[in-house]
Amino acid sequence: MHWYIRHTVDLEKPSTDRDSYTSPLYLMLPGDNAAHVWQVSVYAGGDPVDLTGQTVQAFFTRPDGVTVALPGTVQGNTAAVTLARDVYLCRGEVRALMCLGDRVTVETDPALTLKEATFCVKAGVTNLTDPETVFPTISGLAEDLATLEGTVTNQTARIDALTNTVVNTSWTKLANGSNISDGSSTMGPLQGIHYRVEDGHHVYVHANVALSFTYDQNTHTALTAVGAIPKDLRFSSGRVHALGCANGDYMCAKAYVDSTGTLRLQSMWNENGAVTIPTAISWTDIMIEYFI
Repeated sequence: MHWYIRHTVDLEKPSTDRDSYTSPLYLMLPGDNAAHVWQVSVYAGGDPVDLTGQTVQAFFTRPDGVTVALPGTVQGNTAAVTLARDVYLCRGEVRALMCLGDRVTVETDPALTLKEATFCVKAGVTNLTDPETVFPTISGLAEDLATLEGTVTNQTARIDALTNTVVNTSWTKLANGSNISDGSSTMGPLQGIHYRVEDGHHVYVHANVALSFTYDQNTHTALTAVGAIPKDLRFSSGRVHALGCANGDYMCAKAYVDSTGTLRLQSMWNENGAVTIPTAISWTDIMIEYFI
């Protein structure tokens, strides 16, 4: 189905028809494709001119300066071309030329311009909406509510997971070992021995304790009660070691968590080497971390 735009020319008379200037009345919109057939009938002194065997070409110059070249057809004395989608692409005036002869690939053959016309592409449609969704229906509202409930459920799960993460990153106090007391309050709020878990598998153990320690390479003092660290947070085998501070700038402590879930102090050191006599320790600052 097409709109037909029909023009006539007489090769023996000057062009006086006004159709060339009334063509904007034909409905053309961006998005149209093959919606119009432009026909130019040719006469000479009022007699039809047989165009059989002639090459027909049409050229359409859009408002953006791009010219679209299209091939046409011949039937009797009428040359015709169907407008392609590219012709309608830009809103505004389109200059159209209907020609006989090959102007694109052959430069030596005769060529004749039959007709010039001006077409007008009007503004298209934008911001489409489905009338069925302009006003909500009961079934539509029910679907929207179900979607919203699903969103709330998902967000609730995320909030619960976040809450669990926050809870799990808090410190939990462990029972001290025999003769081990909490350390100095000047070391901060975590007096004693605490642990916490991040992301379910990153374990921290912190010790701020006071003790009197005699170094013995065969006996390592238990800072926590034996097996104080929960089973699911214990290292599977071996030991996890760490160095920490004690009593100031010139003493350090070496400690570890063993596979039984016990935090043990292995040795104390100062600038003179390992501490081998009973030594009063007012505080330690030992942090051990590992992954399970």
